[in-house]
Amino acid sequence: MSHRWGDAGAHADGASDGAGRRTPALDEACATDLQTGAVFIFHHASRRSELLELINDCFSCHSTAAVGQGQLQLDKMTPGITCEGCHGAGEKHVLAMKARGEGRNRGEAAPESSDRQIFNPGRFDTEGLTQFCGACHRSWIQVQMLGIRGVENVRFQPYRIFKSKCYDHRDKRIGCTACHNPHEELVTDAAYYDAAPSRKAPGCPKARQDCASCHMPKIELPGAHYKFTDHRIRIARPGDPYPN
Repeated sequence: MSHRWGDAGAHADGASDGAGRRTPALDEACATDLQTGAVFIFHHASRRSELLELINDCFSCHSTAAVGQGQLQLDKMTPGITCEGCHGAGEKHVLAMKARGEGRNRGEAAPESSDRQIFNPGRFDTEGLTQFCGACHRSWIQVQMLGIRGVENVRFQPYRIFKSKCYDHRDKRIGCTACHNPHEELVTDAAYYDAAPSRKAPGCPKARQDCASCHMPKIELPGAHYKFTDHRIRIARPGDPYPN
């Protein structure tokens, strides 16, 4: 994507395939992305430095190792989120696990408490995990600061679940990983979530299945051609206004 600078900030001129050639497929993908979130950047960045910082945020959440020391480093970028995207640099971890394996082969018992030389987000409590995941998926404070109101914030799951009446920062049953395993592909079948996690509240008097589809309805984001599961858990009735 190329940009031009002007009084209104930066504007998307088009998309290229990496060799400077525009392609219809990339233009279409670019347009969809702009509709679902990236357009926010071009309308809210008042200075070039501010825009570059926001673009760095895009790369840091949609790729791995693309940003270091606040600078974009595309030569080191891995597309998508890999292990190191959440766990940090893994070289020391690999060496530590290799040494542990070699010690086990020699009959040496490694203590369970030995340092694995890796950052483990799973050790966070529910609030810590909400903030950690919210670094990319948007936390409550980020949405408030960005001033994103209405149905556009439906795609920010940590913000939405934080707004749920049942949210409890001490209870891991309401945390992100209670329902989602970050090491597996996302499950999109709503029925899968009926049994996970264990319930904290009394059983629903209306049904014993389709819990997620009833209490976490899918909402279409205008222009995105996609429905997002609203993570603000509630009794959702047809015709109710969208709760901020």
